[in-house]
This record gives sequence, structure tokens and C-alpha cells, in this order.
Amino acid sequence: MQSKTKTKKNMAQRKVVVRKYNMSDAELSGHCRNIRMFVQRDILDFLNRGVSEASIEAFYQQRMDWDSFDEDVVKVGEITVATEDKDASEEKLRLALRTYRSMAHNKWGINHRNYRIYKFERLHHTTDDILHRLARTVKLVGPTHLADLATEGLTQDMLDNIEHLDVEFELNIDLQQNAQTDREIQTQQRIEMGNSLYKEMMRLSNIGKDLYASTNAVRYKEYVVYHEPSTKKTKEEKAKEPKKKSASSEKK
Repeated sequence: MQSKTKTKKNMAQRKVVVRKYNMSDAELSGHCRNIRMFVQRDILDFLNRGVSEASIEAFYQQRMDWDSFDEDVVKVGEITVATEDKDASEEKLRLALRTYRSMAHNKWGINHRNYRIYKFERLHHTTDDILHRLARTVKLVGPTHLADLATEGLTQDMLDNIEHLDVEFELNIDLQQNAQTDREIQTQQRIEMGNSLYKEMMRLSNIGKDLYASTNAVRYKEYVVYHEPSTKKTKEEKAKEPKKKSASSEKK
């Protein structure tokens, strides 16, 4: 099962992109929509700062492309379906192998070398790779024991079925891993797009704040994305401060 190792290797080599904005995607989209609306209104002032109607349109398209990018819930659904298919094929293979083990047990007993060669204890393991290896052993060794186990009901069709179920099982493992990898890649792509959108939004926001910092307080606030902490203390904060002793009390 080389696909599993290859997938893990590719995942390890992929650079992880970190989200650079401290807000939800919905909030980012809303802020971008508002900033665009304000810049369109104030475009004459922004023209002197290198912002044109074309760049505003590009900013709008950037947000639309990001908004239309598949959300994580879509990929999670694909992983769920792939996992269900893999689990179903695993159970079919496991049942077929249990039947084969029962035939071998009845024919030889657990201490016979023909029985021990299969290492049926692997049937109790839950890892996909171990179950696949057991099925491969039956595929390779089973035909040599077909005559002996015929008295227990073993047929070539049963062996062929185990091989078929194993192929289906391995295929579904690959599909599940591909779905998981696709989700990780898409998540990284969406984060990259969000970071780029956030960067452009903050550039426009900073220009707007700079333009109106000393000329228009209302418009300045419109371009503030994050609420900046106030240096003034609230009544509650003042109430919590220790009261200063009066001069008369100090003399006492």
C-alpha cells in the first residue's frame, strides 16, 4: 500500500499556511464589502494614493472569487462518503476472511503449520494495512490449499472473491486518503486567498484612515476595521482602583 506512505510524505513536505486575520470569514467578507463601498464613494481622494476604479473592481472580484471558493463543509462531506465506502468494503473483506479462517481452523487446528502460515491473528487488528496484508497472504497461499480445504467448502470462486474485495478495499483507502489530502490542499488555498484579500483590505483601510484622520472623524471611523482600545478608563475600571488616602488620614 504505497499510496498511504506517499500521501503522508507529500503532506509533510507541504508548507503550512497560517491565517493572518483574527476574524471569521463572514466578518472579513463584510468588512471588504464595506471598505469597497466607502472607497467608491471617496474615489476622488483615493486617486492621489494610487487607488483607481480598476483596482477597486479587482478588489471586488478578489472577494467574490474567495467567497465562491468551496467551503470546508463540502470537502468534509466528501471525506465522510469516502470513509463510509472504505468501512463498508473493509467489513465485507473481513467477513470473507473470517469464513476462510473458520475453514482452516476446522481442517487443521490452530497449531498446524498450514494454519499458522496465514497469521490469522492479524484479522483482529483494525489498521487497514494489516488487513490488506492478510488478504494478500490468502491470495498467494490459498490456491495451494484449495484441495485440502475443499472438504470444508472452499472454492476457487471464494478465493477470487477475497482477491476482488481486497482490490476494492485498497481502492477505497486511496479514495479516502485523496479526499483528506484534497481537503487539506483546499483549506490552505482558501487561507492564502483570505490572507491576500485581508492584506488588500487593510491597505485600503489604512489609506482611508490616513486621508481623514485630521479632516473627517466620521469617515475616519468608517475605515477602522478593528476597534482600537481606548486609553480612557471606564467608570467600572475607576471604581476598582484603590482610593487615595486623604492628607488628614495620613497625619493620623
